[in-house]
Amino acid sequence: MNRTPQTNEQQVFSYKYEDNIYDFNIGDGVFTPTDTTKLLISGAIKAIDEPGKLLDLGCGSGIIGIMLSILGKTQGQIHGSDLSQEAVEVAKANASNYGIEMDYRSGTLFDPWKGEKFDVILDDVPGISKKIREYSDWFEEGVPFSPGEDGADLMCQVLKEAPEYLNENGMLIF
Repeated sequence: MNRTPQTNEQQVFSYKYEDNIYDFNIGDGVFTPTDTTKLLISGAIKAIDEPGKLLDLGCGSGIIGIMLSILGKTQGQIHGSDLSQEAVEVAKANASNYGIEMDYRSGTLFDPWKGEKFDVILDDVPGISKKIREYSDWFEEGVPFSPGEDGADLMCQVLKEAPEYLNENGMLIF
């Protein structure tokens, strides 16, 4: 299944899985997928035995949730959120391009998901210190970023709050 994005965005990220290539728009101010993204996808493919309700925290372009949906690792619509409204719009366009049902929302971590429960929570929020960001090109200009001085603030918050949003026997992948 090869698809080309249907929006006017210029930057495209291609992800290869087996013999197929999947293209994802990456808008201005939206995090460009990295090897960490690929590791999360491959790890989730191995870890998820039965399709379930999925939440993609820090969804960016939507690549993780969309790929897991394409590969049959989700049940029903995928859920994703990002601090960036631009990222949410790009993720919606990418999901629509692949015919994936989605519920993408803008907000901080679990804030958009009050009262919801998930079988799998995938966490791809930043965990890089402010100092390293100054010397790295990991994040493009305009990508929202607030993990704290040492980069652990967001991850600590996710670890603390995730149990409230997980179904019994649910899993957090980060």
